[in-house]
Amino acid sequence: YKQGVGCEPNFNATDVSESDMVGLTSFYMFPVPAHSAPYTRWFRNDQSMWELIGQDSLVEYLGNISNLIETFASGPFPLYQGREERISMSELHSYDALEGLNSDEHSAPALYEVKRIVQVIYEKDYRFAQPPKMPTLTATPMDGKVILTWDDVADKKTRDPFLGNINDFEGYKLFRATDKKMSDAQVITDGFGNPIYLKPIFQCDKKDDIRGFANYGAINGIEYNLGYDTGIVHHFVDENVQNGRTYYYALVAYDYGAPDIGPGIAPSENNIVIELDESEEIRQLADGTLAIGPNVAVVTPHQEAAGYVPPSVDQDAEQQTLGTGSVEAEILARNSLKINHTYKVKFLIDTLAYIKNCDNAVRYTTTGLQVYDVTAGDQLVYQESPEAYAFSNLVYHDTLDYWTVRTDQPFSTDIFDGLRLNISQDVEQATYDFENSGWLQG
Repeated sequence: YKQGVGCEPNFNATDVSESDMVGLTSFYMFPVPAHSAPYTRWFRNDQSMWELIGQDSLVEYLGNISNLIETFASGPFPLYQGREERISMSELHSYDALEGLNSDEHSAPALYEVKRIVQVIYEKDYRFAQPPKMPTLTATPMDGKVILTWDDVADKKTRDPFLGNINDFEGYKLFRATDKKMSDAQVITDGFGNPIYLKPIFQCDKKDDIRGFANYGAINGIEYNLGYDTGIVHHFVDENVQNGRTYYYALVAYDYGAPDIGPGIAPSENNIVIELDESEEIRQLADGTLAIGPNVAVVTPHQEAAGYVPPSVDQDAEQQTLGTGSVEAEILARNSLKINHTYKVKFLIDTLAYIKNCDNAVRYTTTGLQVYDVTAGDQLVYQESPEAYAFSNLVYHDTLDYWTVRTDQPFSTDIFDGLRLNISQDVEQATYDFENSGWLQG
């Protein structure tokens, strides 16, 4: 038998929140004592330390500033033979105004907000709300711009056990800085004036009516911006850069938090990891790569070398197709291209109407598209449908309850394998063309 192994959460003896909360019963702060016999108030003197931490007393230190020792204790409590007792401790940090800390009330609102959140975590048996799976960011430097692309692992494979294994992914935020600590992007402050959030240069989120600022789980008066239902994409072109200057990019995926748990848990996002050495340079790993997270990229845009020939895309002009519209492939991220691969594009259709006993009385509409990698054995590499699409590429018509690709203007797909498609389609409902249809003589 192992306590907590093989048992369901929040059940009986394995539920940490069902144990007694003794709380902090003893606190002392005092100057470091002399390390000499009898070693009073040193851990090597058991009797002295027991007398110190075993007293039910919270003593405020009123002495002079010096090299101080702090002791915290909880108890005493009985520990019977063969019995297990859980010990839970949280170390909290916050920025609070010095005037409040020095006042008679010792007010520390930021600290108590952190304590409130920790209390919720404790009562949930330490099953923290987790951010979405971390995406992998790829940066392609070019002349006067940087192409940023990332995978879809966050929006497709996120599952949060804290919320019953649902996919609570909500969106992406992209940050840019010119220093390794991302400090010039950290311009969003909390209600106490402390910089806590980075300002994104790009944000996209799901079209799910979860938008604006989260009115729950505010951190020191700041509510998390969930986006404005722009739709999910996986690329961004940053043209606000200078050749020869190094830029640090970080991409985070975020969720919508847990508004229905207690007072609400704020949305969470991925960490940004850039490890620096003692010289304030990014640490290099044994294989020569930089010690940065997969969602971080370091890149320097530059002019192309003389004689450089960029990659190109050949389209099969001989292929016979029916219908109207045009499709043009565009190279967006050349570092992600699959050289000498052939792709085919298929469009999805839906039947809008059918009139019985009438020839050619069927009306169709285009409801999406699919891209297959022929070289990889007709592998599906990209798809847009009413369930998931980029930007505003699909339009819903509520009068007749149907979807169609947009026909009012050309549109572009999201990125796949370093490519995107630029599509122009001006026909919303396809019908039989009587004027140009008929039998061929031969």
